[in-house]
Amino acid sequence: MRNHPPNTWSVAVVAALIGSLIGLAVPAIAARVGDPMELGVSNTVSRQTALIRNRAGVALAVTAKGGGSPLKLVSKDGSPPMKINSSAKVIRLNADKLDGLDSTAFLGAASKAADADKLDGMDSTAFLGATAKATDADRVDGKDSTAFLGVGDKAADSGLLDGMDSTAFLGAWDKAADSHLLDGLDWTAFLGVSDQAADSDAVDGYSADGLVRVAFDASFNLPDGDAVPFTSGTVGAGDVLSASITAPTAGWLVITGAVDAFNDTIFNSYDCRLRVDGSFVKGTTMESRLDGAGFTNEEEDCTTHGVAEVAAGAHTVTYRLEYVATTTDFGGGSLSAMFVPFDGTGAISTCTTTPCP
Repeated sequence: MRNHPPNTWSVAVVAALIGSLIGLAVPAIAARVGDPMELGVSNTVSRQTALIRNRAGVALAVTAKGGGSPLKLVSKDGSPPMKINSSAKVIRLNADKLDGLDSTAFLGAASKAADADKLDGMDSTAFLGATAKATDADRVDGKDSTAFLGVGDKAADSGLLDGMDSTAFLGAWDKAADSHLLDGLDWTAFLGVSDQAADSDAVDGYSADGLVRVAFDASFNLPDGDAVPFTSGTVGAGDVLSASITAPTAGWLVITGAVDAFNDTIFNSYDCRLRVDGSFVKGTTMESRLDGAGFTNEEEDCTTHGVAEVAAGAHTVTYRLEYVATTTDFGGGSLSAMFVPFDGTGAISTCTTTPCP
């Protein structure tokens, strides 16, 4: 390449530079650092190529007379296609316009619009101020204060209730003309606080002694088997405890009896039973066994319980022993009978003759 003035390059160099910038679709050639650019091909080099002009003016002008863009810059993804070192505005390149209008066509953040003192085209004189008073602010529904009662005023008829004055009503401590009556009855028709009703001692017509009664018999030393009432040979029978009770109405007798027996001589199996007016109470026969001969069970109690339905009137309840050996001795015993007028469901007995069916 021949020498040229310092401010110019050969046509070949300029053309090669432009060709490398616009990315001509030409074959690539390998070049060494310092080689001139080749036109019509893609020049590849491993170092930066710089164009420097030492005088004022454009350093590089690219014109596309055949149409299309005169300059194409291609960068790797993520890298900017161009770098500049100045903040000076580039004519027709800087984005300082919006819809073709620059910043002077818009209000700044702290600016005030020319008509900001109007609301719906009306200025502040068309509205009441924060402390202003409307022309009719002293009226309610078009009426001024004279049409209403003041705080301390009294209505013309405030001394009346439903058109009647206080004389038509009882005062706080007044007494009505018939205040001594309840449903038209005076106090003599009712019981006083400490009064007692005529039948206050009855429940459903039953007096206190008609609800529960108890009869009882007991002994610390009952007759032995060889004494009265056991008088029928080697074994005997007899009533050893007895209690009398009067049933105020038909009802039930709840009976319990027990004795303590002893025999250290022979074997004796005897029974204990309950009777009402001489009739045995069902389910009350109990057997007790004494084994005096074997010395295994010389002492035993015979306890029995039962319930008998009875008619109103006097009744005799007995505890009876049977098949008692003459060698059997008895210690203490007890018999109790309690009358109740109701059964387990609260029903009343209809029995008229004892024993009841």
